[in-house]
Amino acid sequence: MYREFILRLTLALALGAFVGCEEGPAVTNSSSGGGAGSGGSGGSGAVGGQGAGGAGATAGSGGVGASGGAGGAGGAGANGGMAGAGGAGGVGGMAGAGGAGGIGGAGGAGGMGGASGLFKSQNLRVRFKGPYRLQLDLARLLELPQDEVCREMGLFDCTGAIHTISLGGVEAYDANIYRAPEGTSISAPMIVERVALAACGRRLEVDRDGPPDSVVLFELTGRARDRLEDVDSPETEAAIQRIFRVLLQRDASPDEVAAVRAMYVDVESHADAQSPVNEWSTLTCMSIITSVEFLFY
Repeated sequence: MYREFILRLTLALALGAFVGCEEGPAVTNSSSGGGAGSGGSGGSGAVGGQGAGGAGATAGSGGVGASGGAGGAGGAGANGGMAGAGGAGGVGGMAGAGGAGGIGGAGGAGGMGGASGLFKSQNLRVRFKGPYRLQLDLARLLELPQDEVCREMGLFDCTGAIHTISLGGVEAYDANIYRAPEGTSISAPMIVERVALAACGRRLEVDRDGPPDSVVLFELTGRARDRLEDVDSPETEAAIQRIFRVLLQRDASPDEVAAVRAMYVDVESHADAQSPVNEWSTLTCMSIITSVEFLFY
């Protein structure tokens, strides 16, 4: 009887141990929450908005920056989520930074930088036109024969015969100069002013003496008109714009128009002024031709 009791106790302990080993892992019936939506993209303000990603979702990308504005930063990724990419910068603006990745998540990529509003030349080199290009450009724009652009003492071609070497040209036959100098001479600025003044003066004579419908450059010139009635009138601005369009192939800026108008006031108030309109027109033409924008390419 004692043996039967010990046997039954042993069998009960063994059965309990076996049942404990067969017990499986705990199973939960709680379902995971739905994926959170992506963060909203930022507006097109100066700085793009930052999209905020939900938990476990991909964070929203930063908004695109407006012109001159920086792109918005990407939203931070939640645990296990991917951070949003930085927004693209607007024109002249900086790109937004990528969002920080959460625990186990990847960081967002930085946005693309915006295009610069001012582009630089890759070569960064300009060259003086020299005597031949200068003469051809003046003859073409002012609609003058080449031999009438500038003549010293009314007899000799300024750029083709007298000042060729000083303006960077060559003279193989008469002066045995076969190569152009590396730089312009010290007298080149004065010669350029001389050529510009002669060319503008010749165009003024043709426009002043010719019929009104044949005017090329100077709209306000005339023998019976020596002064402007109103320097701030639309008619005066139209005449200024015509000079810029003919010589520089572009419109004058508001600051340039204001400077040319101010120059007329100075010319008219000068004690030696005889025909302020004609003198002002000639000087305006000359100042444009002697500018860096016209003389270099």
